[in-house]
Amino acid sequence: MINSKKKFIFVAMLVFLCSFIVLLPNYNNTFIAYVVPNSQVSFYTTQKLNKVPDYLSQTDIGMGAIIECPSSIANSVAKTLKNIAGISFCFDGTKNDINEFLDKVDAVILKIENIDSNIKTYLCYSPKLRNNINIDNLTINFQIAQVNNKITIGSPIILGEY
Repeated sequence: MINSKKKFIFVAMLVFLCSFIVLLPNYNNTFIAYVVPNSQVSFYTTQKLNKVPDYLSQTDIGMGAIIECPSSIANSVAKTLKNIAGISFCFDGTKNDINEFLDKVDAVILKIENIDSNIKTYLCYSPKLRNNINIDNLTINFQIAQVNNKITIGSPIILGEY
């Protein structure tokens, strides 16, 4: 039988662990793990950096900023940012690259839209990713846009240009 001191310590540790989980950084580290090498990564955040290191670029968007970096340092950059609302990455590729990404994250395409003759977007869901949102009564957690040979993939959706 657990004495009351051990029970208190157990409950205190449990509360600490639960609060730690809630306070973890809000970036979608599961999504960052699938970023295509040699791509450009954009973080959409309400945080503006006071001093922007040479390896980052920052675009002021009023209430927030778009922080951009090469994919090779995206995970490290994400750990330094607060209030990330979305993440996207862009690279040159083909439909085969889209299919490879979909296979890698075990995703299904829920909706395809042709915006004009050279822009195609996909609303997708993967059980491997977080940050779900609802669009058109569909639960999605990432979007893909293909413009000619330029591919942008964003979670939960692409918040910037594609």
